[in-house]
Amino acid sequence: WVGAAGGGLRGGGGAGAGRVGVAVGQVLRAAGQAPAVDGLGLEDAGVACGRDGVETDRTLRTTAPTIWAVGDVRKGAQALTQVASHEGSLAARNALTGARQDLGEHIVPFLIGLTPPAAAVGLGEAQARDLGHQVGVHHQPYAEVCPAATVDGEPEGFIKVIFDTATGRLLGAQAFGARSPELMQQFAFALHAGMTPSQAGDAQFVFPGVSEALWYAVRPHPGDPQLGGA
Repeated sequence: WVGAAGGGLRGGGGAGAGRVGVAVGQVLRAAGQAPAVDGLGLEDAGVACGRDGVETDRTLRTTAPTIWAVGDVRKGAQALTQVASHEGSLAARNALTGARQDLGEHIVPFLIGLTPPAAAVGLGEAQARDLGHQVGVHHQPYAEVCPAATVDGEPEGFIKVIFDTATGRLLGAQAFGARSPELMQQFAFALHAGMTPSQAGDAQFVFPGVSEALWYAVRPHPGDPQLGGA
């Protein structure tokens, strides 16, 4: 919500007892974007598309057997630069070699350009529960274990790691603080490898460095349930 307040503006969210707000000078409305497909003659080529973009299968092939689509023009695409770049390479490989490689969108690290930045990769806690995982969570503040962040003058921050207590597999992570995008890229490699907290925690991390916070966050903690994949 956004409203006038004392000659200025006030914005926030929530309702009832959970309603919160803050005074602001300006409000930026990010309305999103729409695929620019009008006038391309896609229907004549047999490519199914609508206001929400071009339809593709998991290999990025459209409904026309010899046409592929990638990036923000694709229906259901994650509108991220790194996703579009990956899709371009994948579509070219599938189109030119006859491969049928799947898009695999479940491991996409991304950032939110705040100061300090926020970043995430994989499943969030609520999403993991909705998918039926038996969810375990580690929450690690930077200041407790990361002298490098304190020395750099950026001690505020945390990392949250989500894992499945039945299979022992890591599922996702979020971070807020100094160099959080780079930490989430490291975590993405662990997700690609299908690691458990024990396996990731056995790796050696640079000291001193902000990545030390990731090591503390990812390794098994006292009180964790017995992990099925440990």
